[in-house]
Parts: sequence; C-alpha cells; structure tokens
Amino acid sequence: MSLRIRKVLGYALTDVVPADQRINWDSPLLDLVGVKPTFGDFMHHLEAAGPFEDPELEDVDMVRAGIGNQLSYRLGSCVVHSFDYGLPSVMALVPPSYASTWIQDDNIFDYVEAHLGGEADTSPALHDVPGIDPYDGRWMDKATGLELNYNYVRGYRRALALNSDVEQHDIAARRISFAGRPRPEEPLFADAAIAAERLTRLVPAEIRELALLGNLFTDQGTWTSLRPILYTYWS
Repeated sequence: MSLRIRKVLGYALTDVVPADQRINWDSPLLDLVGVKPTFGDFMHHLEAAGPFEDPELEDVDMVRAGIGNQLSYRLGSCVVHSFDYGLPSVMALVPPSYASTWIQDDNIFDYVEAHLGGEADTSPALHDVPGIDPYDGRWMDKATGLELNYNYVRGYRRALALNSDVEQHDIAARRISFAGRPRPEEPLFADAAIAAERLTRLVPAEIRELALLGNLFTDQGTWTSLRPILYTYWS
C-alpha cells in the first residue's frame, strides 16, 4: 500500500453494494481510463440547461470561475468510489466548481498528524456533517429537490427537540414552505411523520447536474438521497 492520504468533502451514498441497482455502472464518470466527459463538457451541459433554481447560490458563471483552468480535465475525478480501497460502500460526489478545494490529496499536515503515534492508522473514516459551506444548515424536500424555508424547518426541529406534543409537531411541519416561493394552498407536509421522511440536507443542484450529465444513477431522483460527508482514506 502506498501512503497517500486523501480527504473528500462531498455528498454521498453510504450503503453502496456490488451491482447496486441504483447506479449505472457503465457511466463514463466511473471509467478510470477514459478522459470524457471533461469539466468543459460539464460547462456546456450547464449552459444548455439554463439557470439554476437559486442563482444567488449557484450560477453558471460562478461554476465556470470555480472550475478555472481545469476545463480539459477528466470530470470523473468528482466521483469518488472504489471496491478496492477506502470504503466500498461509499460513493461521494463533489461539485465540479469545488473540486480543487473539496478534494485534498497528500496534505503534509495530515500526513504528519497521522504518524504522530508511530505507525499510521490507515483505516478509512467517514463522518456525517451538517452541511458544507456555502450549503451549511440548508434543507430541501427529498421528493422535489427544492430548498425549504430555513426558519420554518428550524421551528419544526425545535418543536421535536423541546416537547413530545405530536399535535405541535404536526402544526410546525405544516408551516414549512419552499424558500423564495409563494406558500402553496395545501401544506407541503401534512404532518410531522411525512416531514421526517422528506426533510433532508440540501444537496447542491450542481451535484444533480453532474449525475445527470454522466447518467450515473438509474433513477434521476437518487441524487436527493445523498448526504453531506467528510471522507478520509489512503491509497
């Protein structure tokens, strides 16, 4: 085994199994030999798709600026998975515009820290995180992929934490609405149980578009099941 420490911030499936039916194993994003698609292909895809739902958070020009001079590089580097090293149950996706900062390779501080006790512990580690800046603390509806009003989600979560009154939980759940959109006539969540099933940490639309371009998932809605993680492994 070589001694290269890799750290990844991203959005992951953490229960992947061999021949997992959710994943298109023929996706070019999983081809370690092929060069296509590239970061440039991703930019062409975004330009053809039009603006993101939240242009203040994600904008095609902002994505291009984040990608910088990597346009000719292999886009598959933004999908981290292998059955041969690390945790085979983990498939992590990194927004292409953050690839240069959310993927860390052979950092000298990590290497020295790992050897402070003598022999390095090369066991991979996976940590759930509440979010990753600038998406930290934001929520979405798993059924639609649309962002939810944070204040109402916070009120719902506080109700769950502070009391055991199911009726109060249901009232708080029914207040939740989409962020930046008119409140629908009917509540998004009829009760707290439905809210619990559908509330999930916000996954950037850039991740959705990455999976879509690479035809990575057999069901286009799988991206909403990803969760923010910090993943450390050696290779």
